[in-house]
Amino acid sequence: MLCHKNRRIIPIFTTHPNIDVYLRRSGFKSQAVREALFIPSQCAMPLKPSHYSFVYFYFVLVYYVGTGWQSLLFTSLEPDIHKFCYRFFVEYLFSVDMDEIGTFERNPPHDLTVCVAPLYGNESKWLQIVEFVEHMKLEGAAFVYFYVGVISDYDRKILTDYVRTGDVEVIDLHDKYERPYYAWHLITIQDCHLRAKYHSKWVSFLDIDERISGTKNQSLIELLNGQDSNVGEIQIPVLNIVKYDDMPEEFDNVVKLKEDMMFRKWTDSIDPTWNASKAIVKPEKVGIMFIHFAIAKLPGVRTIQVDESQAVVRHFRSTQHRAHFNDWQLVTQADGSLLKITKRPLESEFAEKLTNAIIKRVLNVYDRVPVKCDRIARYLWESRNFPNPCESMSPVF
Repeated sequence: MLCHKNRRIIPIFTTHPNIDVYLRRSGFKSQAVREALFIPSQCAMPLKPSHYSFVYFYFVLVYYVGTGWQSLLFTSLEPDIHKFCYRFFVEYLFSVDMDEIGTFERNPPHDLTVCVAPLYGNESKWLQIVEFVEHMKLEGAAFVYFYVGVISDYDRKILTDYVRTGDVEVIDLHDKYERPYYAWHLITIQDCHLRAKYHSKWVSFLDIDERISGTKNQSLIELLNGQDSNVGEIQIPVLNIVKYDDMPEEFDNVVKLKEDMMFRKWTDSIDPTWNASKAIVKPEKVGIMFIHFAIAKLPGVRTIQVDESQAVVRHFRSTQHRAHFNDWQLVTQADGSLLKITKRPLESEFAEKLTNAIIKRVLNVYDRVPVKCDRIARYLWESRNFPNPCESMSPVF
């Protein structure tokens, strides 16, 4: 028995279907599982309960490797629980005698992971996705989590290809209980925070129309690797770039593709701001994460701010389809003036690398080579009573 009486933990043996997935991601084999401790937290984000209709339940998976017990922290979501508490699950975790069950200590496989807010809406996403991923890869990101609400089949092809090459993981947002997609955003922040624990040293939380840029002399990952060990959160200002139009529906040709790339097409921007800034955190040093900043950190963990000379979040802020202030760049300020617009393109060498990476990926996914159906041996389809491939590529049921 691995727990004491009066502790709020229940020892159970489990074959939960997600355990094998989590262990593979963390580098362990499922046969190492021996026992699990389930820790019900009965708590959610410490914000106004009326804003949310979900509660997270956390549990510690305890397994035996070599000569000692190890543990991993997981989460499951029970939606629409209307009883909230403001205590964080750490008080339950700390109630466990870690000397008895051991601790999970090892280097994560990635240095930087990115969590992308839920994808939904009618605007095409395929080019936004490939530009986002390739930009963040050039800045040092090794893995991206995408949360998908509603996208087209055409858009999903690019995500499927990134899954194939091991660059991303796709989480489809489906639940027994229906909810608006903006509410999913709050859930996915917590989910991705926990997915990134022990999987990545640093994790950032961005929207699909955002990406982080370092400088010509220092990439984002170099900035992160240069931080003191007690820094657990880095806040980065936002450079709002005017996005005048929607994205193209489909790939046409390389010339048009280069013209449609957001970073090449739109460079008008206003001065960097801390309004709606974003953060990069060490996930194991943060207790609760919000969209823009960490709500709770472990004792002694520092938060620092970097200015625009070190890094910025490039936000391609649309002038359309906004809840407030379409054509936001034309809104008169409090003093009666208009926002000052300045062109701020990406550094040329970085832009060239990004352009080439986008073209390579897009051509691989969308520039399909058609089959020459008349060259397919006749007996291959006649012998199986399949239709002539020049008329139909598959039987019609």
